[in-house]
Parts: sequence; C-alpha cells; structure tokens
Amino acid sequence: MAGRYFLFPVMKIDTPYNNNVFGRILKSQRYKNHWSQSEFAQRLNISIPAYSKLETGITDPNLSRVGQIAGVLGLTVVDLVSENNNVDILTELRLAKASLDEKNREIARLQGKLISLYDEMAIRSVF
Repeated sequence: MAGRYFLFPVMKIDTPYNNNVFGRILKSQRYKNHWSQSEFAQRLNISIPAYSKLETGITDPNLSRVGQIAGVLGLTVVDLVSENNNVDILTELRLAKASLDEKNREIARLQGKLISLYDEMAIRSVF
C-alpha cells in the first residue's frame, strides 16, 4: 500500500501507528501549553471530538490542518513533525510518574481498607 506523504517525506501518515505518533505530538504540545483538549480544539476552531480524533489517530491530519496546528503552537510544520521534536520525553515521564503516584496512593488506601476488614473479621470471630 502506498503511503501518503506531506510535501516532504518527514512523516508518513497512513497507519494507526503513524497517526498515533502525530497524536502523541499533539498531546505533548497540549500538555506543554497546559491546555485541555477543549482549549486546543477552540484554538483550532474545531469541535472537541474532531480534536480528540486527531490526538488519538482516528483522523488523518491533512497538510492544511498540520499547518494550522503548527501556527497555533508557534512552530513551523517542519519543527512540529520533525523527528527531533516528536515527543517531549520529560513531559511523558512526568505524566507517567503522576499516574503511577496516583495508582500507588490508591493501592495504599485499598490495602488499609483490607487490613481494617481483616481486623473486623478477627474481632467478630472472637465473640
């Protein structure tokens, strides 16, 4: 299957993986700017579901849309899609750490609840 290319062969866009790469770029840039999907969609003058489809790779971005996104971000199209700027690793690591910390707090809370239930069962079995 022949892929579609922008005017320059920086990023081929025709598979879910490649669309997901662009989606990760969008998400990373959105987090860098501290925008919600709603705010980014509003800046692009598109609906939230349309933006979400771009970020998740469901929708192929066309060159016009990529240019618009780059403009909103204050980047050139080349900078936006170049290999050197694809994903801000530190942003992804911070997000992963925050998610992991949240999961660890939930695990600790559930462990405490489980211990309380075991204690309650032990007290009831004594009487």
